Amino acid sequence: MKGKYLDINEQTINELEDAWKYLNKHFYSELNLENNRPMESENPLGKLAYFMEFGIYPPPELLLKISEIYEVYMLQAGKVDLEESFYGKPIKGIGNFSGREAKKQDVKFLEITLSMEAIGNKKKKRSQYEIAEEYLRAKGSDEDPEHLLRKLRRYRNKPAN
Repeated sequence: MKGKYLDINEQTINELEDAWKYLNKHFYSELNLENNRPMESENPLGKLAYFMEFGIYPPPELLLKISEIYEVYMLQAGKVDLEESFYGKPIKGIGNFSGREAKKQDVKFLEITLSMEAIGNKKKKRSQYEIAEEYLRAKGSDEDPEHLLRKLRRYRNKPAN
């Protein structure tokens, strides 16, 4: 395992790696988790939550990355908050990380719904506007359906990272 993690000695890193190998061999072998290593993420807390939701012990590099970010945060002695340490500064007009992600979820859900509508067997197909309107109504949002559709078009046209 590569990388220098603050205040964590090599023996501890090796023990975490040994535990991971044991768990992977005896409990997760059919998941092929080892093929996706190292598991790096721009959102290590989200990745941790993902593993926890499925009852899977997270890989050492994820635990070490979270520990490293936390230690850097503590060394800042109050100069930055925890949100900024993990996700960067909030973007003016767009918001903090969870706000940005919530906005993306609307677009992703609408995209899935539109795809399902397109392959459905219904005789009368609904317009994109009608689908967006229904989604927003069910969500209790007063957002204009056309605004959500514009966000979807921007999302689709955005180059992949």
